[in-house]
Amino acid sequence: MACTRPITPPSQTKALSPSIHNTPLNRGSGSNSAFHIKTKVSDYYPYLQQGLQNCATIEFEEFLEHILNFKLDPEAMAQADRIVKTKGFKKLMDKYSEPVSDESEHYAPFSEMVNYGFNEIGLKERRLCRNDGSLIWGSYAARKPDVLGVLTEAFKQGGRINPDNLSKNGPEQIYAFHWGEVLDFWEFKLVVKSLTEYLKSKGSRKLSSKTESTSKTNTPSEEQIPARAGSSNSKSNNLLLPTRRSTRTATMRDTQEKDQDMKLYSSESQQKWSSSSNLEQVSKRTKVGIEIDESDLQCTGYALEMFSNGNLLNHIISYLITDFKIQLRYYHHGLTVRSQPLDFITDRTKFVGMLIAYGRLDPRGHGLATEITPKFISPFLKTKHNHARQPFTELFVGERLHLPDGRTVTVEKIIFCQHALIGRGMSVFRVDATSWSTVAVIKVSWPSQKRIPEWIYIYRARDIASSHPKHYWVQKHFPSILYSHTFPPDTKDAHCRIVTFLNSKEPNKYELRELRILLQNELFPLTELKDAREVKDVFHQTLKAHDWLYRIAKILHRDISLGNLMFQREKDDIFGVLNDFDMACYVDGTENHPESKHSTVKHLYRHDLKSFFHVLMFFTAHYQDGKEIDDPPLQEWLTLGGQALEHYKTTFISKSKLLPTFTPQFASLKGHLTSMREAIFRGRTECTYHELDLENWAPGFPVPSFNHETLNGHLTFQVFDDIFNTEL
Repeated sequence: MACTRPITPPSQTKALSPSIHNTPLNRGSGSNSAFHIKTKVSDYYPYLQQGLQNCATIEFEEFLEHILNFKLDPEAMAQADRIVKTKGFKKLMDKYSEPVSDESEHYAPFSEMVNYGFNEIGLKERRLCRNDGSLIWGSYAARKPDVLGVLTEAFKQGGRINPDNLSKNGPEQIYAFHWGEVLDFWEFKLVVKSLTEYLKSKGSRKLSSKTESTSKTNTPSEEQIPARAGSSNSKSNNLLLPTRRSTRTATMRDTQEKDQDMKLYSSESQQKWSSSSNLEQVSKRTKVGIEIDESDLQCTGYALEMFSNGNLLNHIISYLITDFKIQLRYYHHGLTVRSQPLDFITDRTKFVGMLIAYGRLDPRGHGLATEITPKFISPFLKTKHNHARQPFTELFVGERLHLPDGRTVTVEKIIFCQHALIGRGMSVFRVDATSWSTVAVIKVSWPSQKRIPEWIYIYRARDIASSHPKHYWVQKHFPSILYSHTFPPDTKDAHCRIVTFLNSKEPNKYELRELRILLQNELFPLTELKDAREVKDVFHQTLKAHDWLYRIAKILHRDISLGNLMFQREKDDIFGVLNDFDMACYVDGTENHPESKHSTVKHLYRHDLKSFFHVLMFFTAHYQDGKEIDDPPLQEWLTLGGQALEHYKTTFISKSKLLPTFTPQFASLKGHLTSMREAIFRGRTECTYHELDLENWAPGFPVPSFNHETLNGHLTFQVFDDIFNTEL
């Protein structure tokens, strides 16, 4: 018989990892919003490392087949071999193989070589071009990928001239690319400055006397190779736009500044990889568990910005070139995959085969959600007013999203784009829904296929609420669904192919995700409220709706956050609305969905109650006149995670003097928040005493009892309801 309430966690548990109830804005699990305005990649490292923990490593050929949907069959190999034997390709490969003194000297010859391959296979609409001198527009992050893959139509912007020119110098900052224009990024790492000895040992080609002479005169000795020392004063992340410098010296200086900030290599690592006996080990990873280095984090940081500030993407493909080896990367909302590195100097045919595979990718192959948006958005062709180091709020404005039934909605405003690597990849837009004669909101996301769609929970709640007059009141406190649809996984998608392949080796390890869209009535954020009485009413109403949902509909929401407590108005009346049921579950636990990757305990009803307190505390301390105040308190709630956040919040609850200063508009709510904090404190205190009793318990005596569901009755709906029934 199924239990009627969530399972109680054991009395002693490990400290909580970041979970859905830890922060008021849900900024610790599937989202990295807390770091949205930070510019240094190092600020993202803890989050990015978490996203890379389950990275899978596969063979190069497997990556081509299951992600790029390309097999190196005899016909493809013959086509690649023909290109490899052309004089033009040989010349460009020889040029790339020449000794260099800085990694930036590899950008132009590599881009020219790849673009030559594109021309040979008839690919005209995509090009590689240098970018490292310019920051990508469209996000707070100061990111400068070395080389970008873009559509040739991006060069219709006059200041960009043409891809051949950009392959040498990169664009002026004013003409820099936007994340919405980036198809993929190609990052370079220099470990050895001359490939001469490697080429000799491989016997891949007979070196010309000119190349040998150059290597003898220009290649520095091992002792002369400078270490890439880190510096906390790097200029590469300066908020000011960089001054344009086209000379080789300036280019090298830019690269050195970038390298200092990233701390890519120490002198020891350069010495480690300089000998030919160790060259084969560069970038290799084991199949089970991976080592995460700076280049992994750097590339993953670029993917994060593309997901958050570019087109509607379900995946991103990128390329890491370390000297003579190329490694392919695949980023999805549910997993990351990388290939074993390919030596493209000695295995040129396979390398060109990869270019052929790249050339055959359509927009869907590049990750675009073509189910609802058939083409990439070109920000520069759309408007000239996107020169900003912040998210481009007009990126989707005016674009039509296509629904499966043939109807369309037109985007009027971007409400939210989740700043996340691993998560649901959620984007929310305000749209003109002409077919429904209203303004509505559409949500696009990629949840697990095993998770029950949120509209199922909402329909269930509404059906029960409409079944009896005594429940009619609660219908005003849930969203109204206008349209919903699930696009099931398809073999046309790289995600479906790679997950199927990985699970064939390790059954059920990786979850399939699917695209879901939900169209609902427009609601308004709590942050727009400026009256303390209305804030109190909205919180009390959503608290009651949440309790009704749990007791009557047998649904636990599990995602109480500032973004999910909303309101709507009808004439002079205001109604609090409990929004976003993506993380909901049935109380009896019969639903089949994956467990949280971040939480180590079962989510209980009281966790949601505690989140109501956290949200109200955060809101009343942060907002005045509908805006966030300067230097607000409780910033630790946004930036800490795991044990650090749990410890901070425990201390916050236990010490009343830590209560923040409330903004003038909401100071009258201090009494309510103080009472809520005291209720939580009393419950936690009794729980601590109970744990001590268990430690001192001896056989023959009654086992100490304790109600973990409610912390012995201190954390219940009735307690909070009584508090909110108190007048201001």
